[in-house]
Amino acid sequence: MKYILFSLVSLILLVNVSCKNNSVEALSNGSVCDTSSTKYSAVISKIMTDNCTSCHGGTTPSAGVSLEGYANVSLHAETSLNRMKSSSNPMPPAGKLDDCSINKLSAWISKGKQNN
Repeated sequence: MKYILFSLVSLILLVNVSCKNNSVEALSNGSVCDTSSTKYSAVISKIMTDNCTSCHGGTTPSAGVSLEGYANVSLHAETSLNRMKSSSNPMPPAGKLDDCSINKLSAWISKGKQNN
């Protein structure tokens, strides 16, 4: 009986100690995707510049879709988001955008695609 009680207490302590740092921050290497402040000028335009405008910019944008500037991004936001989420034909073609960038774009769209 003492052995069972000792084993049970040890198991409880082990589980408690091993799960102590399982917060979202600890599990994601300290980075949390903050979608509360998704301003076009500070966040969305950077995502587009870093990932989209090399093909969808300039005088002859790919597929005739320019993602330069607020007006163009706002116009193509939903379609772009759907393509970024697509598993069969994703954008950018070099590899799926990280989930945080996709979540930020989605939050910006759901908040009315403000030009801020």
